[in-house]
Amino acid sequence: MSVKFLHTADWQMGMKALVAGEKAKEVRGRRFETAARIVELAKREGVEFVLLAGDLFENHDVDDAVVRRTVAVLESFAPIPVFVLPGNHDPLIVGGIWDRQSWQRVGGHVTLLRDAGETPVRDDIVLYPAPLKQKQSTLDPTAWMPARAAGDERIRVGLAHGALDVLPERTNFPIAASRVDEAGLDYLALGDWHGFLQSGREPCTRARWNRRASARRTQETSPSSI
Repeated sequence: MSVKFLHTADWQMGMKALVAGEKAKEVRGRRFETAARIVELAKREGVEFVLLAGDLFENHDVDDAVVRRTVAVLESFAPIPVFVLPGNHDPLIVGGIWDRQSWQRVGGHVTLLRDAGETPVRDDIVLYPAPLKQKQSTLDPTAWMPARAAGDERIRVGLAHGALDVLPERTNFPIAASRVDEAGLDYLALGDWHGFLQSGREPCTRARWNRRASARRTQETSPSSI
């Protein structure tokens, strides 16, 4: 039993990129170019589904034109299913970006993961998402994930936005490094830390952060500050 999927995170569409100065507009444009390349990669590799592990948008105040353009990118993944997790930049709040009409136009192949609950992908694959509903918390969003039941041979994939305690000075949405084993996960897809890191016992590395669509700097030191 195997599966091929694409794990990405932290696109933060609509980020003003003021630190880039006169190149801010270019930086914003390249985020969409990078997103388009992610679509091309997913199709070229023939992945079965795509996981977007939080912070699709920079915040709830981005212009509607940004939302529409982002929706257009997600539409181009079709027919590949795309699972979108609300992160700390775009948490699931009443009246937020996820309630906008411009977002509601997204196609049926895109699923916004609103609830922390078992989400089947196919008969032998299940997701365990941990959507965020606020910008900051000292609570582990993955604490709800159940242990693997006896006889459950499905591929179990966790999806969260936060920081494993293998990283120093991580206090916002801390995630227990033991979660993978405690919940019997085959893979834990993470967002928030703006780089690539894998954690787990060799040779099976099962917890990973994926690099954001366009990294702000080589060594990320403040994932929640823009």
